[in-house]
Amino acid sequence: MDQSLTELAEAVFTDTDAALRFALRFASQQHSSSELAGLRGPSRSGKGLSGMDGAAQAGMVRAELAKLTLTQRALLIGRYALPDIICTCGRPCCCGHRPNPEWSEAISQLARETTLLFAGRLTYFRLRQTLIGNLLLGLRVTDRSLAAEFGVHRQTVAEHGAKLEAAILGTRHQAGDFDRALGRIDLLLHEAGIVRSEIQ
Repeated sequence: MDQSLTELAEAVFTDTDAALRFALRFASQQHSSSELAGLRGPSRSGKGLSGMDGAAQAGMVRAELAKLTLTQRALLIGRYALPDIICTCGRPCCCGHRPNPEWSEAISQLARETTLLFAGRLTYFRLRQTLIGNLLLGLRVTDRSLAAEFGVHRQTVAEHGAKLEAAILGTRHQAGDFDRALGRIDLLLHEAGIVRSEIQ
C-alpha cells in the first residue's frame, strides 16, 4: 500500500495548470485517456492515467484543493473544470451533453459572493453568473448580445463586467482573486510533490 502511494507521488505533473485540469476533468473524461495524458508528464511508475491510477492522481490534487477556502476552490473549478459533461442517457431529447453540476455550483457560489460588489445598486444574479463563467473560461461575448439576452441596458452589462473582471482577474496594478487562489494551490501542489519543481 505504502509503496504504491509512493509510486503515485513520484508521477508528478509538469505544472499546476495541468494538474488542476486533469483532476477537475478526470471523472468526466475517462473515455479520452489520450487527451488526459497530454496534461501531465510521463509517469515514473509506468502506469497509465485511467482507472484506479488516474483516480488516485486526481484525488491527490483534490485533497490539496480541499485546503483552500470555498471561494478559492470555486474560482479554480470555474477555470479548469468543464462547464458541460457528456451525457449518454439515450433519451430522444438528449443533445449529448449536460451541465456539469460541480462547475455550475462553483459559478453560482461566486455569483452569490459578488453581490456585495454591487451594494446599493440593482444587480442581476443570472447576468453575474454568465459574466463570471465567461471571465473564467476566457470567453468573449459582446455587451450588446448579453443585454439582449437578459433584457438590460448595455451599460448595465458593461458596469457589471468591469467590476467582476477587476475583482476576479485583477487590474494592471493589483492581482485578482483568481491569481491569489492559483498562487495558493501552486504552492500546495509543489510542497506535496504533486507538481514537479523547476529545479530537480
